[in-house]
Amino acid sequence: MPWGDLGLQLLALLVYPGALLIAAVGTVCEVGTGLLFDGRAGAREAVRHLHGVLRELPGDPTTPLAWLFASLAACGSSVPLAPAASTDGNLLLAAVALAVAAWLGYAAFPGEEGGARRLLLGQLCWLVALLAPALSSLSLRPQALGAVTVPALMPVKILSGLLYLLCLPVLLGLLSGPERVAGRSAPRRWSRGARGTGAGARLRVFLWLPACGLLASAAMPPPPADPAGALRFLGVVLGVAATAVGSTAMARRIGWSSHLRLALSLAGLVLVAAVVTAASS
Repeated sequence: MPWGDLGLQLLALLVYPGALLIAAVGTVCEVGTGLLFDGRAGAREAVRHLHGVLRELPGDPTTPLAWLFASLAACGSSVPLAPAASTDGNLLLAAVALAVAAWLGYAAFPGEEGGARRLLLGQLCWLVALLAPALSSLSLRPQALGAVTVPALMPVKILSGLLYLLCLPVLLGLLSGPERVAGRSAPRRWSRGARGTGAGARLRVFLWLPACGLLASAAMPPPPADPAGALRFLGVVLGVAATAVGSTAMARRIGWSSHLRLALSLAGLVLVAAVVTAASS
């Protein structure tokens, strides 16, 4: 690889759309989520946890590793004005990198009983949502998948998008705490997961952009490669993040086990639709 191309790849990994942009978008999402769920107290707690993550960077290898893999996943998205061409993105590589980042977060902050099983089931359904459109259209490039407007493929894209949104709360570690029992809602304090419950909630700040950006890349037509296109892409990412918060509120109302059963059922439907579409094309 020429030195110039290597420099562009490093710039993408460390600055845009990598580590620096990930931290900025993740901070906005964390503070916004805390504000929505717990008001000013939740926003202040989110800021304290983010400060703790940054303070642990020099001495804890797990945190920079999770940040690195999340940055790799973000570089697989179709982000306008990225130093490395967005056409080089690979959906499978981005999915593996993001899954590794989530598990690194879980390993560092292992969570409550059953958290690993919940994360595994959520990730399996999430992979179905991410890769089913690729199976139907025979392409692993996010930009190509987002540009697909063939009517025969749209049902798979729509069902996959719904499944992806259902899985985001699990992938991001937004579901934590005890199950809803006897009609009583689980505690609403979202950020309590950062002190030991939830799948890597302490490192969730690194997951917002790559997790939401992959859906924005694979489901939406690629925006133009100009500043307006970059702002539009970030707006879509924040919109997906807000929808993930809404999905979390629904999961806490019906219980996370019911939420996962719904995701598993939808994943089966998505797989059937993807196989039928691929066979008929």
